[in-house]
Amino acid sequence: MKHLFVILFLFCGLSVFAQPKINDKPKSSVDFPLCAGGESCDIFVSPEDFEVVKKATSLFAEDIGRVTGTKGHVQVGNPGEGQNIVVIGTLNHNSFIDKLAGDNQIDVTGIQNGWEQ
Repeated sequence: MKHLFVILFLFCGLSVFAQPKINDKPKSSVDFPLCAGGESCDIFVSPEDFEVVKKATSLFAEDIGRVTGTKGHVQVGNPGEGQNIVVIGTLNHNSFIDKLAGDNQIDVTGIQNGWEQ
């Protein structure tokens, strides 16, 4: 019984060092937090977009809350000024995304005329 206790104690001690590392990639200039300092990012969705996109946006905000303890802030409309924002939408159903694509600020050639890409 004494040996069993020692073995269990050693396994408990080892489990502290077995915690998974979430991200070991070095931080770069294009990274941004979804939640930092107790504040979650703002998540924007267009009022003209499909209902399923709005639902996915809400679920994404809830997922951020489950992971970080702070739910994302869903806002319907185009984003204003902000440092950490997420825009979720569909081409030709989100004027902000369409403007970015039209101004060549984002490349949408890989997803144009596609579904769920």
